[in-house]
Amino acid sequence: MGFCDGISSTALSPAHQYATAGTYTVSVTVTGVTGSTTKTKDIVISQVPTATAPQNMLICDDNNDGSSNFDLTTQNPAILNGQDPNSYSINYFANATDYTNNVAIVAPSKYINTIPYQQQTIIAEVSNKVNTTCKSTTSFSIDVFDSPLPSLPINILNLTVCDNTSVGTDTDGRVIFDLTQRASTVLNGQLATQFSLSYFKDAALTQPIVIPTTYQNTNPLETIYVKMVNKDNASCSATTSFTIQVLALPIITNGVDLKQCDDNTDGFSVFNLEEGISKITNNASSETISFYTTQTDAQNNTNPIANVTSYTNQIVSVDKVYVRVTNSNGCYRIAQLNLIVSTTQIPLNFTRTFTQCDDAISGTNTDGISSFDFSNLTNQIQNIFPIGQQLDITYYRNLVDALAEKDAISDISNYRNIGYPNTQKIYIRVDSRLNNDCLGLGSHITLNVEAIPVVKPVIESHCDDNQDGVYAFDTSGLQTNVLNGLTNVTVAYFDQNNNSLPSPLPNPFTTASQTLKVVVTNSTPKACSFDSTIQFIVSDLPEAFPVPTSLTTICDDEPDPSVQDGKYAFDTTTFENIILGGQTGMTVHYFDGNNNLLSSPLPNPFVTETQNIRVEVINPLNNSCAAAVILPFVVNPVPNINLLGDELVCSNLSTFTKVIDAGIQDGSPIANYSYAWFFNGNPIAGENNYTLTVNKAGIYTVEVSNAQGCSRTRTITVMASDIAKITGINIVDLADSNSITISVSGAGDYVYALDEEFSTYQTENTFGNVPAGIHTVFVKDLNGCGVVPKEVAVLGIPNYFTPNGDGLNDTWNLKGANETLNVKTIIQIFDRYGKLIKQISPVGEGWNGTFNGQQMPATDYWYSIQLEDGRIIKGHFALKR
Repeated sequence: MGFCDGISSTALSPAHQYATAGTYTVSVTVTGVTGSTTKTKDIVISQVPTATAPQNMLICDDNNDGSSNFDLTTQNPAILNGQDPNSYSINYFANATDYTNNVAIVAPSKYINTIPYQQQTIIAEVSNKVNTTCKSTTSFSIDVFDSPLPSLPINILNLTVCDNTSVGTDTDGRVIFDLTQRASTVLNGQLATQFSLSYFKDAALTQPIVIPTTYQNTNPLETIYVKMVNKDNASCSATTSFTIQVLALPIITNGVDLKQCDDNTDGFSVFNLEEGISKITNNASSETISFYTTQTDAQNNTNPIANVTSYTNQIVSVDKVYVRVTNSNGCYRIAQLNLIVSTTQIPLNFTRTFTQCDDAISGTNTDGISSFDFSNLTNQIQNIFPIGQQLDITYYRNLVDALAEKDAISDISNYRNIGYPNTQKIYIRVDSRLNNDCLGLGSHITLNVEAIPVVKPVIESHCDDNQDGVYAFDTSGLQTNVLNGLTNVTVAYFDQNNNSLPSPLPNPFTTASQTLKVVVTNSTPKACSFDSTIQFIVSDLPEAFPVPTSLTTICDDEPDPSVQDGKYAFDTTTFENIILGGQTGMTVHYFDGNNNLLSSPLPNPFVTETQNIRVEVINPLNNSCAAAVILPFVVNPVPNINLLGDELVCSNLSTFTKVIDAGIQDGSPIANYSYAWFFNGNPIAGENNYTLTVNKAGIYTVEVSNAQGCSRTRTITVMASDIAKITGINIVDLADSNSITISVSGAGDYVYALDEEFSTYQTENTFGNVPAGIHTVFVKDLNGCGVVPKEVAVLGIPNYFTPNGDGLNDTWNLKGANETLNVKTIIQIFDRYGKLIKQISPVGEGWNGTFNGQQMPATDYWYSIQLEDGRIIKGHFALKR
C-alpha cells in the first residue's frame, strides 16, 4: 500500500499519519497467482483553522436608543489573521446558547444588539469550507454608548454680564465669568453624571480653560468652545460653542435739581419727574428710565414710582428720588434727583366764568364741546402784579399739565374744550423770566357749554286712499314726539312759506304734502335753540290687478322630452302691464314660494315649476303704500311614459301575437289615464285600453292623456321577422380542415349551430375543422320565429385501419355517407400491383382486411372512389396489424 507521501506499507491493515493537509491518492496492490490488481482512492486531509480574537466593537449611538446596527463582518480580517478567506467561512452567534444550538446570526452585516446599553458577547466560528467539521471559535464584545447631543450654538443664549469692577474698572470691558452657567443648556437634557464638559478658547480645542467658574475674558466679545464627552467611552464626543459678552453701562450725570411751584402754602407740589431726564442723560431715547423713593429699591428695581408725571414730594419743600437709567444692553446706573418746592400763588378770588352754546364744528352739537375766547384775561392778570415784572402767563387744561409745564393752550382766543365736555376748569400759571420763581398757579377760569335742545326731524306719512292729495293727520302726540323728553323749552312752528302756525298744531291737521319748520329754544339766559322739520307726506295707494289663469296654467309638454321636468318657460310679456292696469310711478316686486326676491319685471321667458308668486305693487315715495296679488303658476305634468318601443312578430306564424302597452313608467294606476291607439297614423276603432294585441308589422302610436288634459304619445315600431330559408350549403371536405358554410334568406336575425339544436348558437355561418361524417346544421331566428335543420355530409377517407379485432378501426370505409347521402358512391380497393381486392358500398361495414377469407398483409393499399357528384378520388391507405 502506498500513501502518496513517499511512504508505503505491506501490512494488512496499516495506519498512517500525514504531516500536512492536502489531497493524497492512496494505492493498494493485491498480487495473486493470476497476476496483480491495483486500486486507488483520494484521501482529503483538511486544515483546522485558527480563530484569532479581534478587538471589541464599541459604537456611539446615533439616536441614543441603546440599540445600534453592527456590521460583524468587519471583524473577519482580524479573526482570520491572514488566513485565506476563500478557504474559510465565519459564522457569528449572539450567545453561547445559540452557538450550542447552531443558530447563527442570519445577517451579520446588519446585526442589532439584543438588550439596549448592555454589553454582549458575540461568538465567532471559523470553518474550513472543504470540511466544515474542521473549525475553531473565538469571541469578542459589542457595546452601545450614548452619543453626546449638545445644543447647537444657535440654541445657546449668549452669556452676558454688565461691566463691573470684578476686574479693573467698570468701563474696561473685562469681568469674571462663570462659564458653567450654560452647562445645563449645553447638555441639552442629557445627564451630567453621564457626560463631562470641557471649555476651550479656540475651535481646535488646544487652549483649555482650566477653571471655567472664574474665567477672565480678554475681549468684550468672545466665543467659548465646549467639548462634551461620554464618560464611559471617550470616543463618543461632540463640540458646540456659545458667546460671552461684556455690556457697557450707561453714561449719566448724578445729583440734579428739579424745582416746582406750590399751588398753595403747604410746601408740597406735584412734579413731572420726567423733566429731570434730560439733565441726567443725553441718550434717553434708547434707554429705559424709572424712578424710586429709595436707593435700595432703585438697585433692586423694585417698587418703582407709578405716575412719574404727577409725583408729590414726600418731605416738605426739599425731597429726593433715585433714577435708574437702563440702556439697551440691560445695564444700569443710578442717579439722585433733588426736588425743590417754591411757595407763592395768585389771589384765590380771581375767578371768571364763560358760557357758550354747544356747536357742531366737531361734527355733532350734542358732545358738550364749543369755542371760547378768554384772551382778555392776560392783561387782567398782569395788572395783579407790580409794574416791571417780566411774566410768562400760560393757560393749561388741567393741573397735571400746569405743574409739568407741558401742553399749554396755544390759542386762548379760540379754545375748544375737547376732552372736557360741558364744564371745564382752566389753570393759569405765572412764571418770572428773571429768576424762574413761581409767582402763581390755580384754576381761575370755568368754561360752561349749554346743551342745544336737539330734536330729530319727524316724518308723518299716510296713504291717500281716495287719490285727492289731502289727508287729515292726527297731531295729538306730535309735539311730544318732537320733543322726545325735552323740558324747559319753547316750540314754534312755521309752514313751508315761513308763516307762523299755532303751537301746538291743531288736531287734526289737514294738509297736502308739505314740510314745516320747528324751532325749539331753551328757557335760559343764553337761550340756545335748534331748528328741525316735520314732513307731512300724502302718498298714492296703488292697486294690483290679477293676471288671467289661462296665462299661468300650462301642460309640461315641451317638444324635447328631456326638458319635461315639471318646469315650463312662461311668456310673461304682458304680466306687468296687466298687474299695473295703467298705473305709473309704481314699483313692482316679485317673491317666490320661499319669499326670495325675484327680478322685476319677471324674466321672459320665466322658467318655473308649479308655485305661487307673490306680487307687490309699491309706491316708491312711501313703501307702506302697497297692494299685493298672487300669480298662480301651474305646470301640469304630462303622463310619464316610455316614448319609444320596439316589438317583433313572425310573418310565417299567423297565430303569433304580441301585446304592446302605453308604457307608463311611474307606477301610477293605468285607470288615471285615457288611451287612443293608431296604426300607421290611422285611428284603431274601439281600442282605448292600456294594452293592444298585434300580429302585424307597422307603426303603432298611443296617445295617453291625464285628468288635467295633458297628453303624450308613445310610438312602438313593430317589425316582421321570419323563419330562415336555406338557399345553399357549401362544403369543403376531403381536406386537412373541413368546413361547412350555410347561405340563408329571410327577414329574421339568424344564428347557427352544428349537430346540437339546443346547444350554443353562433352568429358566423361557417363552421371550421368539421370532422368527416353526417352532420345536421340548424339555423335559428333570434326573434323566435323557428329553427330550420338541414342534414349534410362531410366526406373523409381514413389514412389507415387496424383489423386486429379490438373494436377500434377494424374496418376501412369512406366517411360521410348514409342511406340518403352519397349512397351511390362506388369504392374499389387495389393492392400495390393494381389487383382489385375489394369493391364496397359506402353504407356497408367496409373492408375488414381480408381477401377470399385470408388476412391480407400489413402494407399500403390503393383506392378509387367515384362519388355521386361525378368526382373520382384516388389515393392509398395503410393496413396495420
